[in-house]
Amino acid sequence: DGTDRVFWEEPPAKCLPSPSSETGNVATFQNIVGCMDWTMGQLFRSLARSGDLDDTVIIFVGDNGTHNNGVTSPPEDFCCTRYYDYQRDKGTVYQGGVHVPLIFTDGSVLKKTYKDGIPRGRVVSDLVHVVDLFPTIQALAGFTPAEPVGEFGAASLLGYLKGTRTTPIHSTLYSEVFEVDELGRMTGCRQAVRDADYKLLRIIDLTTGQTQREVYALSNPSLCSSDCELENPADELLSTGDPSYASIAAALESLMPHQCDVF
Repeated sequence: DGTDRVFWEEPPAKCLPSPSSETGNVATFQNIVGCMDWTMGQLFRSLARSGDLDDTVIIFVGDNGTHNNGVTSPPEDFCCTRYYDYQRDKGTVYQGGVHVPLIFTDGSVLKKTYKDGIPRGRVVSDLVHVVDLFPTIQALAGFTPAEPVGEFGAASLLGYLKGTRTTPIHSTLYSEVFEVDELGRMTGCRQAVRDADYKLLRIIDLTTGQTQREVYALSNPSLCSSDCELENPADELLSTGDPSYASIAAALESLMPHQCDVF
């Protein structure tokens, strides 16, 4: 309708030490992030006052990519600006929709005591999935998690946290998004399987019976300079005429757990 719809409620002013200089939904989203940061600080201080901080593990994880109403393009001189695509964010299985932050910390990190000898400040680039959190929390609580089931089974991340894990727990990851009409009937789905280097998207339209496939080379260094930290949401689309396209697509598609029309 041409109006600037409000997608989020404005957070309380008390948690905004420096409100965003942006306007509209972008400003609201940035203020929400600032307020979340302030609120987490309040929570940590409360745990410290109660004496519970040393026995607390904090897990910070994004549930999905940011909605396109809350993001702005990178600066014009940023190395990956020309590849940014607003249509590959929240609600999609592109990297911009499913690649999210996952941070673990605990009281010893916040207080800088580090008494248990576990290395801190590390970045793990291995493939992990949000389903891995359940067995990880089990392990942190002293229970023995069940062994992963199947190619995409959940696995504990405790070895990463202790610095004892030297091999990846996953070689591939799977994501899917279902599409329904106003009556709740499934009209299609978007599925994605990725390994360390490539990603296959399978987009199925149940109303037309058409299936579209896209294969991407992930984090291709030819797209950006080596000092660019942005994992481009679009990455590099492989042409169907590429000599490696057929073998890569077939290998990844063989890992797809199902066709969405079986539900």
